[in-house]
Amino acid sequence: MDDARENFVPALDLAAPLDARVDAVRDAARKHGFVRVSVRALERRGGAFANLGAMMERAFAVSEAFFARDVDAKGACATGAHGRGYTDMAAETLDASGSSCGDTKEGFYVSRGMTTDAEDAAWPKDEAGSAFRETSVAYYELMVLLGRELLGLFALALGREREFFHEYFPDDGHSCVLRFLRYAPVRSSEGERRFACGAHSDYGCLTILATDSCPGLEIFDRDSDSWIPVTPPRDELLVNIGDCLQRWSNNKLRSTRHRVMTAGDRVRYSIPFFFEPRMDTLCEPVCDEGETPEFEPILFADFLKARYEETYGP
Repeated sequence: MDDARENFVPALDLAAPLDARVDAVRDAARKHGFVRVSVRALERRGGAFANLGAMMERAFAVSEAFFARDVDAKGACATGAHGRGYTDMAAETLDASGSSCGDTKEGFYVSRGMTTDAEDAAWPKDEAGSAFRETSVAYYELMVLLGRELLGLFALALGREREFFHEYFPDDGHSCVLRFLRYAPVRSSEGERRFACGAHSDYGCLTILATDSCPGLEIFDRDSDSWIPVTPPRDELLVNIGDCLQRWSNNKLRSTRHRVMTAGDRVRYSIPFFFEPRMDTLCEPVCDEGETPEFEPILFADFLKARYEETYGP
């Protein structure tokens, strides 16, 4: 057990009474905006999450198989569109202040449209590619369900109805994105400005992260002005608040910078799911009576475009 992770990132028991769940997310949201969720506890609830652990293992297996393809095969799955397909090594620079070489990782984006279109150009066109797609779609849909449940708790923490945000995440209109990431066995160095994943806060509402338990993730601690190493085991999901939800909540829910610093001795895999609303959602600060809005309303599409341009360039 990683003591730093256990103490720094609180647990959210999704089987606890509702008041306890709301208190847990409210407390986390005021501090660092991260909570950890037990996969085994979700499985014990049964229903859609009964086989979550096995599905996660399949997701890591197909991810590893995809990234083992040669450069040309992976490149054939690059669409040039954010939210779809393959992104090459060092294509992203998530630290907006810049890095020496771009982030030492490659990825594969799965957007909502790709979950309904088996012939989408981003999917590999072979038997292994079909397995990749089928597993990705199943995992994606499960994360949508979990994202809705989690966001309902955050709505309650804001003093709103549990369904307050639901209209912005319809089955046929949300903008959720699943990513498969492979971090190269390259040593990160802050002094040389070389990062596996540069310091950033996430763009959307919530991120639900699965990792292969390889160390590297660090969360910034505002209190100590330092980076805290956090290594979730494979049977936990790490959930964090994104910038859109911080803005939407009028700063009552906090997003926090994080990064990945690899030792260079092995490959690292992770699977983040970004829970994001319809593109035409007007994100207007949720204010209590007498509270002053700290942000202007903005369309999520415009907000997201600006953040992508920071990462990839105009």
